[in-house]
Parts: sequence; structure tokens; C-alpha cells
Amino acid sequence: MQKQSIAPYICVQYFKEFLSFVTTGLNAEIIEEKRDSEGVVLYATIEIQGSTIRIQEAWDKESATPAMLYIYVNDVKLAAKNAVNSGALMFDKGENPFGEEDAVVVDMWGNYWWFAQRG
Repeated sequence: MQKQSIAPYICVQYFKEFLSFVTTGLNAEIIEEKRDSEGVVLYATIEIQGSTIRIQEAWDKESATPAMLYIYVNDVKLAAKNAVNSGALMFDKGENPFGEEDAVVVDMWGNYWWFAQRG
């Protein structure tokens, strides 16, 4: 698998809860965790649909960095349902101007996850 040149990096408050959300609600796989000498996770790298995202605990509310991420999935309705069942809110759904079915959810950290299915 070719490494991607750009990888999103998201800082969130309540890091453990966010990892639980992305693994359960977005079917992410944790592929790396960097820990300090006391075993505290400093950051994690997750993979969703073949792309990686690095995540770390924000130092404070001002250092949190929410994102908007566009993800191609095989089943938009299922992806959105799983995210909502894990605590995200449905923001929008339908068809985008490119003829792709899509749905947008926003998680508890202010990240927008835009699911699309190629036509």
C-alpha cells in the first residue's frame, strides 16, 4: 500500500472517548499508538477506508482542531447510521452536485464526517 503524502491530524479533548467513537462508529482501525514512559497514549494513528488520520489529546479547549473529512464508503446509509448510533448527529443527507449519494454527520467534538458513495 502506498503511503499517503498528507495525513490529517486532529487534536481532541476526551481522546479515549474519541478513539472509541471512531472505532465503533466509523469502523476505524487503530494502527499505531505512541505512549509515554507511564503508558499514557500521546497520539494514535487510525485507518479508515485505507487512509490514515493521526489523533492526539488537545492541551485545552482552544487547542482542539475539529476537521471536515470526506470519506468514500460502500454504503452511505450504513456508515451514517453507525456514526449516529455511536453519538454523532445527522447534519445532511441526499445527493451531492456530483451525482453521488452522501450523508454528513457531526460528532461530539465538532468534526464533520462526509460520507459519499460513488455512483
